[in-house]
Amino acid sequence: MSKRTLYILAAVFLFLLFTLANLPLSTVLKWSGAEERGLRWRDVAGTVWYGALTEATYKNYPVGTVRVKTFFLPLLIGRASAIISVTGPALAAKGQVSASFREQFSIKKTALVLDLGQYNIRDAFDAPMSGVLRLDINRLDLVGRACRHGDFELWTDSLVMTARQYGGVGFPLQGQGHCDDGDIVLPVNGTGASEQVDLQVILSGNLDYRAEARVRSNTPSLIAALRLNGFDSKGDQLVMIQRGNLLTTP
Repeated sequence: MSKRTLYILAAVFLFLLFTLANLPLSTVLKWSGAEERGLRWRDVAGTVWYGALTEATYKNYPVGTVRVKTFFLPLLIGRASAIISVTGPALAAKGQVSASFREQFSIKKTALVLDLGQYNIRDAFDAPMSGVLRLDINRLDLVGRACRHGDFELWTDSLVMTARQYGGVGFPLQGQGHCDDGDIVLPVNGTGASEQVDLQVILSGNLDYRAEARVRSNTPSLIAALRLNGFDSKGDQLVMIQRGNLLTTP
């Protein structure tokens, strides 16, 4: 193959990349079937290179304004990489997301803050949950729907907010997330003056979850309340296990 032919092929390749990167974001969303998958928005502007969705929702859950800024160089090796930021009434997030044509998906250096009070989530006493969940993702690698590598930190003050509703003090929960056999494992724990709480959520690729809460307490009134709300005694612990799907089960 002559140098002239190589130059022509390289020019055509770069032209196609620039054309794809400058496609209207609305066109790409339509081609991808995003609406059929549950993503909705009031308005969309810009291109794949730099675009935004306003008042976006997913499966009727509020998301907010989503901004996308795509990098050019990764496209040369068949990988899409972008900085995505989300600003909304319930969610604030910013980080780097990349994907390849082999269904490999990665999230890196991403900070996320979720206002739990904006969602239909119930606490151990079947009351609306409040507080925030903070997630700092160093790296999360997915292949298809399976988690292959995870390194992220979690923190929440939801227990503090719940305790205040009942005249208590509460304490924050925190932990280190990871992957196990394709699932995302989210463990958090914390210790107060007379209580210890361990919570672990195992999340599968289709968003099915198994949540197990273990509580040790020296407070008779709290022990009685937890038993009334579905906790079982196992040794010196009170245990509750719940299963569901994040998109279908509150």
